[in-house]
Amino acid sequence: MGGIMHARSIRTVLGLLFFILILAGTAITTYHVDESSYSYAVETQTQNMERMSSTLASVFASFTRDALADARFMAENPSALQLLEGGDKASAEQTADQLFTLNPLIETIALFDDKGRSDFLRMPGGKSAGALDLSDRDYVKAALAGKEFVPSLPIKSRLTGKPVCTYAWPVRANGRVVGGALVAVSIDGLLKTYIDDVRIGQTGYPYIVNAAGTIVLHPQKSLISKNLSDMDFIRKSVSSPSGTQEYVWDGARKIQAWHNIPGTDWTVVTTAYKDELALSAKKQRTWLIAAGAVEAVLLLAALLFLLDRLVLVPVRHLATYVDKLAEGDFKARLTGTYKYEFAHLSAGIGRMVEVLKNRLGFSQGILEGLSLPVVVSDAEGRLLYVNQHVIDLLEIGGTPKDYADMTAAEFFYGDPSRATITQKACTSRKPILGLMADVATRTNKTLKCKIDATPVYDLDGRVIAGIALVTDLTELMAQKATIEAHRDRIHCVALKIEDVSKELASHSGTLESHIATTASSAESQQTRITETAAAIGQMTSTILEVASSASGASKTSENTRGKAIEGSEMVARIVEGIKEVRQQSEELRRDMASLGEQAEGIGKVLDVISDIADQTNLLALNAAIEAARAGDAGRGFAVVADEVRKLAEKTMHATREVAEAIHSIQEGTQRNIVGAGRVAGTVEQATEMADLSGASLREILALADNASDQVRAIAAASEEQSAASEEISRSIDEVNVIAGETSQAMREATRAMRELAEQSRILRGLIDEMELSQNPTECAPEPSMA
Repeated sequence: MGGIMHARSIRTVLGLLFFILILAGTAITTYHVDESSYSYAVETQTQNMERMSSTLASVFASFTRDALADARFMAENPSALQLLEGGDKASAEQTADQLFTLNPLIETIALFDDKGRSDFLRMPGGKSAGALDLSDRDYVKAALAGKEFVPSLPIKSRLTGKPVCTYAWPVRANGRVVGGALVAVSIDGLLKTYIDDVRIGQTGYPYIVNAAGTIVLHPQKSLISKNLSDMDFIRKSVSSPSGTQEYVWDGARKIQAWHNIPGTDWTVVTTAYKDELALSAKKQRTWLIAAGAVEAVLLLAALLFLLDRLVLVPVRHLATYVDKLAEGDFKARLTGTYKYEFAHLSAGIGRMVEVLKNRLGFSQGILEGLSLPVVVSDAEGRLLYVNQHVIDLLEIGGTPKDYADMTAAEFFYGDPSRATITQKACTSRKPILGLMADVATRTNKTLKCKIDATPVYDLDGRVIAGIALVTDLTELMAQKATIEAHRDRIHCVALKIEDVSKELASHSGTLESHIATTASSAESQQTRITETAAAIGQMTSTILEVASSASGASKTSENTRGKAIEGSEMVARIVEGIKEVRQQSEELRRDMASLGEQAEGIGKVLDVISDIADQTNLLALNAAIEAARAGDAGRGFAVVADEVRKLAEKTMHATREVAEAIHSIQEGTQRNIVGAGRVAGTVEQATEMADLSGASLREILALADNASDQVRAIAAASEEQSAASEEISRSIDEVNVIAGETSQAMREATRAMRELAEQSRILRGLIDEMELSQNPTECAPEPSMA
């Protein structure tokens, strides 16, 4: 259970580690892509805003020219001069109505005299108004001064009460200014036509400001005619003909692009929140985060699956196996399949268990093979092992298993609180040997015992147990008393033996001379035998060297063959690796070349499409204005112009899609770069294989040299063996001669030994008498030596 819980904790830790690493990688990738996409989107949208500002500036410049042209057309029309000279209004009204048709944005057309008084005020739908004094108006003053007038700010119409932009042109008669014509354009119409429907992002919009920083046109009508020159971004937009700027508005970052309207002091400004410009990048970021999360979960699941299959399952099997071994089940078998490092680990554990079983079996066999009473207890005095001999000695009955949970003190003395000899030995870390003690049995016998106790250490030097051998000396002590009783009898017999010894001494002299001869021959024989033994040992050593060299030569040959095969296989793999490098390099080259051509072609097409879209949009706007001027005859052309404008918008949309395609091509380029990395890896692998092949060939040469040396050693050893054999033959001949001399000497010794045997018989009789004697102080008469 502990192993399983440990495995689970490893799984949790590794799972969290993998998740954190995957999450970090995904977060870094997402952040990088998001920043790149965000910057690209903002840059692209900013460029679009610049183009939009430029386009609107062109449109308003064209509108200004048209409005001023309408005022001029009205002023130079003969009906205007006729009206100012007192003629009827019909002709002037007809001319004004034609202008209303051409330009629907015109709200009022008026003619005024040289006093600034107007009796002709015409509105769309054939409506007219009464006379008005306009002499205080700037456009009247400019016209009467002989100048054209382009408004800088909207003014409030005295007819409708609504803001209008007025354009004026002087009316001349014979070169003299006699009045003027004005065209008032509706601000609401301008907003509706050019401003309100234009959106940048979600809430971005265009507006127009004059050189003084006063708002001319704005979606928020309350800002019209307000001077905002105290704001930095307003001052920035009117300080140069065109440009872009990033600024903060209500705590959020905005970007504005502006372009001056030619022929006026107006500037078209487009503004939008930066985050809205990068809305597509934000959507992409959301998608990337979701994809990254899914990828992280899938990778984590795959890693955990592999972790379970390759690591945790083998660990659980190993833990179960080790738990069984710890419980003493040495018959347990290791189950499961093991790969990679776990295969080596499982094999090592198997070998370790075999060693443990061998050593434990050896220790157990020693304990069970002892014929003496044995007790083994741990450092705290708990019994680890007792044999049947000690149970029988104490006469307590039962088997060793009956005392498995008992302390040594309780086993010996029946008192768990007493300290035992094994505990003392463990505490002092010194053996206690030869301790004599009286041991009481359960049948009230007192045994004389010798106890030898010694501590047992583990491989780290820690005391883990104590072992005590108990030797029962009760019978030996009784025999000692009997032996002491016989000692006196032996003394008496020894006196008689002394006389016999004297007789034996005389015969020993004769035996000594013969034995001396035999000894001399034996010494010579021993010398030769020693030489023979040395020669035989040398020959044996030589034979072993021959065998060892032969075995080494055989193994060297096998290794040489194996290394040769390995070198061949290595070369084959190198060839395959080089082929793969060549193939991958060729494919990568073709892919990169094709991708470069596609990217270049798409870039050119994108530039052409963008230019066409801009020109088409501008032409569509101009065509719409001209169609409006043409009246009913230009309505069909207006429809066509509107369709062309829509087509231009679709073209711009397609341009953005092409930009996205270019982004995909860039991603493809990244994948090709990764492929190039793989090619580099393959080249590296091929290089390593070539190095290994060279190493294998060098080992083959070394082994061949070694084999040659060993063959030469075999030849030398064979020569030494031959010489040793000749020496043995000569020594054996000498041994044969010496053996003959020894045989003759031993026959002489035999005769002397017969007489010595007779004396020994007499000595044996004396010994028998000693054994039968009951009174050690009485000595029998000395027997005859005849």
